Amino acid sequence: MRVILVGPPGSGKTALAALIGKDFGLPVLTVAEVLASCAQKERALSAQVAQYLKAGQCVPDGLVLLAMNERLAGADLAEGFVLEGYPLNAGQAEELERFLAQQGRRIDLAIHLQVDSDVLMERLVGQARCDNCGMQYNLYVNPPMVEGVCDNCGARIIQRPGDYEETISNRLRIFAGLIGPLLQYYKVYGHLIEIDGGDEPKVVYRRMRPELKRVSVAASESRVSTSTEEQVGGPAARAGRKAASDVKKTSAPRRVAVRKKVAKGVAKKKAAKKAMKTPSASKTAVVKKRGKSQSVVVKKSPKVAGSKVKASPKVAKKARSATSKKKTAKKAGAKSPVSVARKKVSSAKVKKKAAKKG
Repeated sequence: MRVILVGPPGSGKTALAALIGKDFGLPVLTVAEVLASCAQKERALSAQVAQYLKAGQCVPDGLVLLAMNERLAGADLAEGFVLEGYPLNAGQAEELERFLAQQGRRIDLAIHLQVDSDVLMERLVGQARCDNCGMQYNLYVNPPMVEGVCDNCGARIIQRPGDYEETISNRLRIFAGLIGPLLQYYKVYGHLIEIDGGDEPKVVYRRMRPELKRVSVAASESRVSTSTEEQVGGPAARAGRKAASDVKKTSAPRRVAVRKKVAKGVAKKKAAKKAMKTPSASKTAVVKKRGKSQSVVVKKSPKVAGSKVKASPKVAKKARSATSKKKTAKKAGAKSPVSVARKKVSSAKVKKKAAKKG
C-alpha cells in the first residue's frame, strides 16, 4: 500500500505518518530526510543538493524529483510506503505517478488533513524544544512545568522568535495556493479522502484507520492477482510467451525487407509510365513501289530533333528512282490512260451539241 499525507504545516503529518507506518509495517519517507541522505552520497546530484542545503536555500523541484525517484526505486519500498508532505503541488504529483507507472505501481490513497487556521497558528507559534535533550513542547497545549526549563533534563527551552507568527502566516498562505490543484488531481483519480485533523494524532488516526484497512486489503488482492496471472500455465505457458516474443523479434527484419521490395517495384512502375508518356519525334517516309505505297517510320531521338532524318540506303534509292521516273514521264509528254479517256468524252459531247444545232 502506498499512501501520501497532505496537509498544511502543523497539521500533525509527522505523528500520523509514524502511526500508519507502525500499524501497517510501511517505511515513512519525508522530503527532508531523502534530501539529507542524498547529500551524503558521492554523486553529481548529491553535490548539487548539498550545495543548496548548506546555503539554507530551497532545493529546486528538478533536484527534489531526482532525489525522490532515486529513493522510491529502492527494493525496501516495493511493498509500499508512506509519503509525508510530498508531493507539494500538482506538477510533482504527475511526475510521481509517471515514475511509479514505469514500475507498475501507483498511489493507493491520498489523505488530506483539514485543520482550522487558528488551531494551526496555535500549534506552530507555540512550539518550543529543549536545547539539551531536544524534547518538544507547546506553550499553549503542553507547556513545561517551569517556564523556560525542560521537565526532562532541566536545561533551557528554546522558543520561536517574536516575528515567527508572521512567517507562519506566509507559509500557510503559500500552502493554500498550492493545495487546490493538488487535491483536484487526486480527486479525479478517486484516491482522495479528507479527514478532520483538528484533534490529537491518536484520535485523528482512529478516524482514518478503516479507510486505510480497506485500501490495504485491496492492494494485497491486486498483488496476488497480478502474480497469479504471471504464473498461469506454469513453465510451458511462459515458454510459449517467450517463443511468441522471439517470433515477433525475428519477423520484424523480414517485414522490413518485404516493404523495401514493394517500394522498389512501385518505383519501377512509375518510371515505366513516365517513359511511355514522353513524346518521341518521328518521321514517316512514304515509298511507292509497283503502284503500292509503303510507309517507313523513322524515329529520331529528342536530342537531334532539329536535324534531318536519314532513311536507310535501300529506301532512299527506291525513292530516288520513283522520283526520276515521274520527271522523265512529264518531259516525254506521256499521258496517263485516265486523262486520254477524259479528253475523248469531252470531244464526243462537243460533237453532239454541234449536230443538234445543225
